[in-house]
Amino acid sequence: MSLFALNITLNGRHASRLERSLLSSPGNFRPGAQPLLRALCVLLLGLFQISICTATPAVIRSDITELDTTPHIEYLIEEKTISIESILKNAQQEPKQSPTTAPSQKPFNWQQSTTDYLPASFWGSSQWIRLTVENQSLRPQNWFFALEQSALNSVQAYLIEDHQIVKQWQMGDGIAFYDRPIDHRHFLIPIELDSNKTQTLYVRIESSSMAYIPVSFQDQKSFWVKDSKINLLFGLYFGIFLVMVIYNLFIYCSVRELSYLVYGIYVSIFLVLQAALYGYSFQFMWPFAPQFSSISPVILGSASMASACWFILQFLQLKQCNKSHYHFLVGISLISAGIAIATFFVPYVVVLFFASFTSLIGCLGGYYVIIKQWRDGNKAARFLLIAWLTLLACALIYILDRMGVTPHYQAAGFALLAGSVVEIVLLSFAIADRINIEKLFSFETQNQLIDLQKQTNENLESKVESRTSALQIALKSLSAANESLLEISTTDSLTGVKNRRFFDSRFENEYRRSRREQMPLAILLVDIDRFKVFNDTYGHIAGDICIRSVAQALESSLKRPCDSVSRYGGEEFCLILSNTDEQGAMHIAEIIRANIEDLAFLLDTGTLHVTVSIGVSSIIPGSNDKPELVLHTADLALYEAKENGRNQVKYRPPSGEVDCSQESSSA
Repeated sequence: MSLFALNITLNGRHASRLERSLLSSPGNFRPGAQPLLRALCVLLLGLFQISICTATPAVIRSDITELDTTPHIEYLIEEKTISIESILKNAQQEPKQSPTTAPSQKPFNWQQSTTDYLPASFWGSSQWIRLTVENQSLRPQNWFFALEQSALNSVQAYLIEDHQIVKQWQMGDGIAFYDRPIDHRHFLIPIELDSNKTQTLYVRIESSSMAYIPVSFQDQKSFWVKDSKINLLFGLYFGIFLVMVIYNLFIYCSVRELSYLVYGIYVSIFLVLQAALYGYSFQFMWPFAPQFSSISPVILGSASMASACWFILQFLQLKQCNKSHYHFLVGISLISAGIAIATFFVPYVVVLFFASFTSLIGCLGGYYVIIKQWRDGNKAARFLLIAWLTLLACALIYILDRMGVTPHYQAAGFALLAGSVVEIVLLSFAIADRINIEKLFSFETQNQLIDLQKQTNENLESKVESRTSALQIALKSLSAANESLLEISTTDSLTGVKNRRFFDSRFENEYRRSRREQMPLAILLVDIDRFKVFNDTYGHIAGDICIRSVAQALESSLKRPCDSVSRYGGEEFCLILSNTDEQGAMHIAEIIRANIEDLAFLLDTGTLHVTVSIGVSSIIPGSNDKPELVLHTADLALYEAKENGRNQVKYRPPSGEVDCSQESSSA
């Protein structure tokens, strides 16, 4: 009885109309029969409530900008494919059918909507919706019928007037974005209705996934005003995400902390995923790729799961803390990445199932890992847990609202947005907190190491001080020994002047300095005349005394510290005169020749004298000159002095290339 009374109440308009038609001719009935007729009307309404309980037309007036679609929309779930022609043919027969006549065609089971959204359908099912619009205003009206869902496989809309198709549209994920009648992320159907006209809108909807569809019917100007506010909200949302991505990437470039890079990648993928779920990606990023747009939520969702697992194992440092947790999250991450790639090759329904199952396992496992790490004393896990619990709560509110489990509120559609904003902010705090904890731990460890180092240094200082004096004495002795060894290694043992080894090193350094400073460098080659005869006549001991005396005379002839004399070989000596030109070199050479000529040394056989021949050459080294050139020309000058009678000085300027085939002078 209560259900019956409810139907009478809901259909009071039809009841009063039927009652007036039956009782319109009181002359045909006796007064006592009127209560009986009234009871009969009530009985007929109860018996045929299904045929009478139809949606009322949506009446448009000038003072209305939006209509509640609940009492005006009917929906029909397809058991098999129904064409628009069958729909229209059935609609034409509906007024003719009555309870007493058999219908020529079985009527479709249209059901009136009880909410402002259509019921959810799954896995490839389709449904029709019907809305009759009547313009009772005095001017034409432009309204939008909006399917507030961005992911539908196919939307076929037909505008009917007088049982004829006036306009029709084809939309859906398989059609390019700009082929829609209105460029909008949702499916908008424009209804332009003249004054006192009535039109019926039929829409066929097909979806391969959950198809919970909020609907609205409002004036176009009112719609764009409201939509601009929603776009402003989404712009703020996407802006927050973009700022967080750039901020974390900048911090990664500064501190080289990998957690910031992984977090930036995760937030970037999550941002594009949200844009895809709300239709912005198809509108602005890939409007000409409808096939990719239809599978992008699965691709981005799997990529988001993979990056989230990567972020957890990197943030909590699971590789060092817990190997099993680390391998679990690595496995989920790899599987999710594989699903994202497989979406391009595997049927959508199959990959959607595996993606949903993997995401469920990944979420549950991720929460378990985070809680376990928190209980094990990992303080960094607390912010991570709070952040993702907040996101989970908001996601549940959003999903339950979308599935129609809870009453529909417009604010519930933004729950996922609010939860994700809170999540990224808390995760940023979590990264900063973890790094702060690591810095504090590093600071404490550093202080401990400093204290330990101080103690160690104090112990070492006492030991070092006791050994420093002995070490210094040893170093002084070693230094003196090294100097002595160096002196011995560069001194000729017979004459006491420098040897050939010293000459080679000194000549190379002086030559470079002269070339760098562009100063003249002179070389004197001195050879004792007829030394072989002297040595054979008076013996080797006398020869050694002769060589030693000549060397001392050469050394005493040099007055500048920068000049040097070296025994070049046998009875031959070489003098290096820095910053000395031809005239200076010849002057010193002549002094040396004269000094040696006047030199007398006593032997058992008497007083002996020797003479020397000197070859002189001087050069200002050029960039292309070789050091051997000046030595070669001095040797040629010495050869010339010997050929001209010995006991003389000859000069030859450097010229030409070094001729190695030219033999040097001999005694």
